Amino acid sequence: MIHGPCGKDYMYSPCMVKGKCMCHFPKRFNGHTFFDDSGFHVYRRRRTVRVIKKGVSLDNKFGVPYNRDLLVRFQCHINLEICNSSRSLKYLFKYFLKGHDTGTMLLKKNTSSQVSAQEKKAKSLNEVKDFLDSRYVCASEASWRIFGFDIHNRWPSVDHLPIHLPGEKHIKFKTFADLEKVCNKATSKKTKLEAWFIANKELPQSQNFTYVDFSSNFTWVPSSRKWKLRQRGDVVGRLTEVHAISGELL
Repeated sequence: MIHGPCGKDYMYSPCMVKGKCMCHFPKRFNGHTFFDDSGFHVYRRRRTVRVIKKGVSLDNKFGVPYNRDLLVRFQCHINLEICNSSRSLKYLFKYFLKGHDTGTMLLKKNTSSQVSAQEKKAKSLNEVKDFLDSRYVCASEASWRIFGFDIHNRWPSVDHLPIHLPGEKHIKFKTFADLEKVCNKATSKKTKLEAWFIANKELPQSQNFTYVDFSSNFTWVPSSRKWKLRQRGDVVGRLTEVHAISGELL
Protein backbone atom coordinates (compact mmCIF):
# COMPACT_ATOMS: atom_id res chain seq x y z
CA MET A 1 0.00 0.00 0.00
CA ILE A 2 2.79 2.40 -0.97
CA HIS A 3 2.16 5.02 -3.66
CA GLY A 4 4.81 6.12 -6.08
CA PRO A 5 7.55 6.83 -6.54
CA CYS A 6 6.45 10.17 -7.97
CA GLY A 7 7.38 13.83 -7.76
CA LYS A 8 9.77 16.15 -9.56
CA ASP A 9 12.47 13.48 -9.76
CA TYR A 10 10.05 10.89 -11.18
CA MET A 11 8.10 12.70 -13.89
CA TYR A 12 7.60 9.42 -15.75
CA SER A 13 5.10 8.21 -13.13
CA PRO A 14 1.54 7.83 -14.56
CA CYS A 15 0.09 9.88 -11.68
CA MET A 16 2.08 12.99 -12.66
CA VAL A 17 -0.07 15.64 -14.37
CA LYS A 18 1.41 19.06 -15.17
CA GLY A 19 4.35 18.43 -12.86
CA LYS A 20 2.18 17.44 -9.87
CA CYS A 21 0.86 14.16 -8.50
CA MET A 22 -2.89 13.98 -9.13
CA CYS A 23 -3.24 11.91 -5.93
CA HIS A 24 -1.52 14.69 -3.90
CA PHE A 25 1.47 12.61 -2.79
CA PRO A 26 3.71 12.89 -0.87
CA LYS A 27 1.60 13.73 2.17
CA ARG A 28 2.79 15.49 5.33
CA PHE A 29 3.75 13.87 8.62
CA ASN A 30 0.96 14.21 11.23
CA GLY A 31 0.89 13.19 14.85
CA HIS A 32 -2.88 12.51 14.84
CA THR A 33 -5.88 12.31 12.50
CA PHE A 34 -7.97 15.49 12.13
CA PHE A 35 -10.32 17.33 9.75
CA ASP A 36 -9.09 20.42 7.96
CA ASP A 37 -11.02 23.67 7.40
CA SER A 38 -12.74 22.22 4.29
CA GLY A 39 -14.00 19.16 6.16
CA PHE A 40 -11.59 16.70 4.58
CA HIS A 41 -9.79 14.18 6.77
CA VAL A 42 -6.02 14.26 7.26
CA TYR A 43 -4.70 10.93 8.50
CA ARG A 44 -1.97 10.38 11.05
CA ARG A 45 1.41 9.71 9.43
CA ARG A 46 4.20 8.83 11.78
CA ARG A 47 7.90 8.94 10.93
CA THR A 48 8.58 5.28 10.24
CA VAL A 49 11.40 3.26 8.72
CA ARG A 50 11.81 3.72 5.00
CA VAL A 51 10.92 0.97 2.50
CA ILE A 52 12.34 0.25 -0.95
CA LYS A 53 10.01 0.30 -3.97
CA LYS A 54 11.35 0.12 -7.54
CA GLY A 55 14.79 0.88 -6.19
CA VAL A 56 13.63 4.08 -4.48
CA SER A 57 13.54 4.66 -0.71
CA LEU A 58 10.05 5.83 0.37
CA ASP A 59 8.72 6.78 3.82
CA ASN A 60 5.26 7.06 5.35
CA LYS A 61 4.47 10.16 3.26
CA PHE A 62 3.68 7.78 0.40
CA GLY A 63 1.50 5.40 2.42
CA VAL A 64 -2.03 4.81 1.04
CA PRO A 65 -4.88 4.74 3.65
CA TYR A 66 -5.73 1.11 4.40
CA ASN A 67 -7.23 -1.30 6.92
CA ARG A 68 -4.87 -4.03 8.05
CA ASP A 69 -7.58 -6.61 8.80
CA LEU A 70 -9.08 -6.27 5.31
CA LEU A 71 -5.66 -6.57 3.65
CA VAL A 72 -4.86 -9.76 5.56
CA ARG A 73 -8.29 -11.24 4.86
CA PHE A 74 -8.55 -10.56 1.11
CA GLN A 75 -4.85 -10.33 0.17
CA CYS A 76 -5.41 -7.51 -2.33
CA HIS A 77 -5.05 -3.75 -2.77
CA ILE A 78 -7.81 -1.97 -0.79
CA ASN A 79 -7.83 1.80 -0.42
CA LEU A 80 -10.02 2.59 2.59
CA GLU A 81 -10.89 6.20 3.52
CA ILE A 82 -13.51 7.98 5.60
CA CYS A 83 -16.66 9.05 3.71
CA ASN A 84 -17.85 12.26 5.35
CA SER A 85 -19.62 14.16 2.54
CA SER A 86 -22.70 13.70 0.34
CA ARG A 87 -20.52 14.03 -2.77
CA SER A 88 -18.63 10.89 -1.78
CA LEU A 89 -21.90 8.98 -1.42
CA LYS A 90 -23.05 10.11 -4.88
CA TYR A 91 -19.70 9.02 -6.29
CA LEU A 92 -20.12 5.54 -4.80
CA PHE A 93 -23.71 4.89 -5.81
CA LYS A 94 -23.58 6.34 -9.33
CA TYR A 95 -21.96 3.10 -10.50
CA PHE A 96 -25.04 1.12 -9.41
CA LEU A 97 -27.51 3.51 -11.06
CA LYS A 98 -25.82 4.54 -14.30
CA GLY A 99 -27.21 1.59 -16.30
CA HIS A 100 -25.68 -1.10 -18.46
CA ASP A 101 -22.33 -0.99 -20.21
CA THR A 102 -22.59 0.80 -23.55
CA GLY A 103 -20.33 1.47 -26.49
CA THR A 104 -20.21 4.20 -29.15
CA MET A 105 -19.54 2.97 -32.71
CA LEU A 106 -18.74 4.83 -35.92
CA LEU A 107 -20.21 3.37 -39.12
CA LYS A 108 -18.53 4.12 -42.45
CA LYS A 109 -19.15 2.99 -46.01
CA ASN A 110 -16.32 1.12 -47.68
CA THR A 111 -15.92 3.06 -50.95
CA SER A 112 -13.04 2.71 -53.38
CA SER A 113 -13.27 6.27 -54.65
CA GLN A 114 -10.60 8.65 -53.41
CA VAL A 115 -11.93 11.68 -51.52
CA SER A 116 -9.69 14.67 -50.95
CA ALA A 117 -9.05 16.06 -47.48
CA GLN A 118 -10.81 19.32 -48.35
CA GLU A 119 -13.93 17.46 -49.44
CA LYS A 120 -13.93 15.47 -46.22
CA LYS A 121 -13.59 18.67 -44.20
CA ALA A 122 -16.33 20.43 -46.12
CA LYS A 123 -18.72 17.52 -45.79
CA SER A 124 -21.33 18.15 -43.08
CA LEU A 125 -21.29 15.62 -40.28
CA ASN A 126 -24.48 13.98 -39.13
CA GLU A 127 -23.64 12.60 -35.70
CA VAL A 128 -27.09 11.05 -35.29
CA LYS A 129 -26.55 9.09 -38.51
CA ASP A 130 -22.87 8.22 -38.04
CA PHE A 131 -22.86 7.25 -34.37
CA LEU A 132 -24.91 4.62 -32.62
CA ASP A 133 -25.20 4.43 -28.86
CA SER A 134 -25.40 0.67 -28.43
CA ARG A 135 -25.65 -1.65 -25.45
CA TYR A 136 -23.10 -4.41 -24.98
CA VAL A 137 -24.40 -7.72 -23.60
CA CYS A 138 -21.82 -10.42 -22.89
CA ALA A 139 -22.57 -14.14 -23.23
CA SER A 140 -23.01 -14.73 -19.50
CA GLU A 141 -25.49 -11.86 -19.12
CA ALA A 142 -27.40 -12.96 -22.22
CA SER A 143 -27.76 -16.51 -20.83
CA TRP A 144 -28.80 -15.11 -17.45
CA ARG A 145 -31.58 -13.09 -19.07
CA ILE A 146 -32.72 -15.92 -21.35
CA PHE A 147 -33.25 -18.22 -18.36
CA GLY A 148 -35.23 -15.48 -16.64
CA PHE A 149 -33.03 -14.98 -13.59
CA ASP A 150 -33.21 -11.70 -11.69
CA ILE A 151 -30.55 -9.18 -12.72
CA HIS A 152 -30.87 -7.01 -9.61
CA ASN A 153 -32.96 -6.67 -6.51
CA ARG A 154 -33.63 -3.97 -3.94
CA TRP A 155 -34.68 -4.86 -0.43
CA PRO A 156 -36.38 -3.73 1.68
CA SER A 157 -38.88 -1.27 0.21
CA VAL A 158 -38.54 2.33 1.40
CA ASP A 159 -41.63 4.35 2.29
CA HIS A 160 -41.32 8.13 1.91
CA LEU A 161 -42.81 9.93 4.91
CA PRO A 162 -43.58 13.63 4.38
CA ILE A 163 -43.17 16.28 7.08
CA HIS A 164 -45.16 19.52 7.05
CA LEU A 165 -46.87 22.02 9.32
CA PRO A 166 -50.67 22.43 9.49
CA GLY A 167 -51.97 23.97 6.27
CA GLU A 168 -48.62 23.62 4.47
CA LYS A 169 -48.86 20.20 2.82
CA HIS A 170 -47.95 19.76 -0.85
CA ILE A 171 -50.81 19.46 -3.32
CA LYS A 172 -50.34 18.48 -6.97
CA PHE A 173 -52.70 19.93 -9.57
CA LYS A 174 -52.67 20.64 -13.28
CA THR A 175 -52.24 24.10 -14.79
CA PHE A 176 -55.75 25.59 -15.45
CA ALA A 177 -57.37 23.38 -12.80
CA ASP A 178 -60.43 24.66 -10.91
CA LEU A 179 -59.17 26.28 -7.69
CA GLU A 180 -62.28 25.22 -5.79
CA LYS A 181 -61.65 21.57 -6.65
CA VAL A 182 -58.00 21.96 -5.69
CA CYS A 183 -58.98 23.34 -2.27
CA ASN A 184 -61.50 20.53 -1.76
CA LYS A 185 -58.83 18.01 -2.71
CA ALA A 186 -56.43 19.51 -0.18
CA THR A 187 -59.09 19.25 2.55
CA SER A 188 -60.41 15.77 1.78
CA LYS A 189 -57.18 13.92 1.00
CA LYS A 190 -55.03 13.30 4.04
CA THR A 191 -51.27 13.01 3.90
CA LYS A 192 -49.38 10.19 5.62
CA LEU A 193 -48.55 12.52 8.49
CA GLU A 194 -52.18 13.63 8.98
CA ALA A 195 -53.40 10.04 8.71
CA TRP A 196 -50.81 9.02 11.30
CA PHE A 197 -52.36 11.38 13.87
CA ILE A 198 -55.80 9.95 13.07
CA ALA A 199 -54.50 6.38 13.39
CA ASN A 200 -53.15 7.16 16.86
CA LYS A 201 -56.70 8.07 17.92
CA GLU A 202 -58.52 5.17 16.24
CA LEU A 203 -55.99 2.30 16.53
CA PRO A 204 -54.74 1.60 20.07
CA GLN A 205 -51.83 -0.59 18.88
CA SER A 206 -50.47 2.27 16.73
CA GLN A 207 -49.55 4.32 19.81
CA ASN A 208 -46.54 2.08 20.43
CA PHE A 209 -44.71 3.25 17.28
CA THR A 210 -43.22 6.55 16.24
CA TYR A 211 -43.84 8.10 12.83
CA VAL A 212 -40.58 6.80 11.36
CA ASP A 213 -41.31 3.22 12.59
CA PHE A 214 -44.94 3.28 11.46
CA SER A 215 -44.29 1.94 7.93
CA SER A 216 -42.61 -1.18 9.34
CA ASN A 217 -45.78 -2.16 11.20
CA PHE A 218 -48.59 -0.51 9.19
CA THR A 219 -49.46 -0.29 5.50
CA TRP A 220 -50.47 2.91 3.73
CA VAL A 221 -53.62 2.51 1.57
CA PRO A 222 -53.56 5.22 -1.15
CA SER A 223 -57.21 4.72 -2.19
CA SER A 224 -58.67 5.40 1.25
CA ARG A 225 -55.73 7.54 2.48
CA LYS A 226 -55.51 5.53 5.70
CA TRP A 227 -53.07 3.31 7.59
CA LYS A 228 -53.88 -0.33 8.30
CA LEU A 229 -52.02 -3.03 10.20
CA ARG A 230 -49.28 -4.64 8.09
CA GLN A 231 -49.81 -8.35 7.33
CA ARG A 232 -46.82 -9.14 5.09
CA GLY A 233 -43.68 -7.63 3.58
CA ASP A 234 -40.80 -5.59 4.97
CA VAL A 235 -40.82 -1.80 4.60
CA VAL A 236 -38.52 0.84 6.07
CA GLY A 237 -39.81 4.37 6.67
CA ARG A 238 -37.65 7.38 5.80
CA LEU A 239 -38.52 10.93 6.82
CA THR A 240 -38.27 13.82 4.39
CA GLU A 241 -35.09 15.84 4.81
CA VAL A 242 -35.69 19.06 6.74
CA HIS A 243 -33.16 21.83 6.25
CA ALA A 244 -31.61 23.56 9.23
CA ILE A 245 -33.05 26.96 8.20
CA SER A 246 -36.66 25.67 8.01
CA GLY A 247 -37.50 27.30 11.34
CA GLU A 248 -40.46 25.83 13.19
CA LEU A 249 -40.60 22.83 10.83
CA LEU A 250 -37.12 21.75 11.99
